[in-house]
Amino acid sequence: MEKKNTMLLTVIAVATLLVAVVGATFAFFSLQVSGNSTTDATVTAAKVGTATISTVEENKTLKLSLTAEDMAKYTDDKVYYASVDGTAPGDSTPIKIANIAYSGGEANTTYKCPVQVNVSVSGTMQEHLQEGWTQLILQGDAVNVSASQSQSSVAGTTIQDGNLQVDLKTALAVGPQQGSKKVTFKGNVTVTGPEMEAKNILSASLSLTNKNNVDQSAIANSDLIVTITVEPDGACTLQTTD
Repeated sequence: MEKKNTMLLTVIAVATLLVAVVGATFAFFSLQVSGNSTTDATVTAAKVGTATISTVEENKTLKLSLTAEDMAKYTDDKVYYASVDGTAPGDSTPIKIANIAYSGGEANTTYKCPVQVNVSVSGTMQEHLQEGWTQLILQGDAVNVSASQSQSSVAGTTIQDGNLQVDLKTALAVGPQQGSKKVTFKGNVTVTGPEMEAKNILSASLSLTNKNNVDQSAIANSDLIVTITVEPDGACTLQTTD
């Protein structure tokens, strides 16, 4: 009888221990996952905000129209710049293409938001372009990833003064699909909470050089149209601030 009582007590003790262990384990995962607990531990999470990318519609298309007179022979190289509508000669001033704003976040929070820049090329000049004739300059966080990789992995690009310089002929010839009329670039944009006013993340300028020692008669009386847009390239990730 005494042995039975001892065994019964042992079974009860083991069962009690198992219940305690299971209960403690559940409480641990409950704390980690949901944050609900009656212990002194504190679990906090930053509020999820909203990052809004907006392309400046009136600026996203750069156009360069050249006449036969424009492409006449000169003693020195002559550079022509695109404008937003092509009706007047542009200049080297970068044109604002896209902005990003942020709202709904928690104070002292920082997010990195991946973006993609799409560059599409059209117009009657496009098929006659040769390497070294055009230069598209992209500047801003929207292309900072591609800029950091340009020396090794982004064809037709170089870096000058922190800006991404793109030779359209080379870039279009190799990717993203060989022979396509579209090329993409990547960037990571930083946004901060709780509210952030819209800031510029991409500006651009487009130019073509009339080279004094090269036959470029094929592009006389033609136009080059470059359309640039920015879109999200995945979810924003939370970054801790220093």
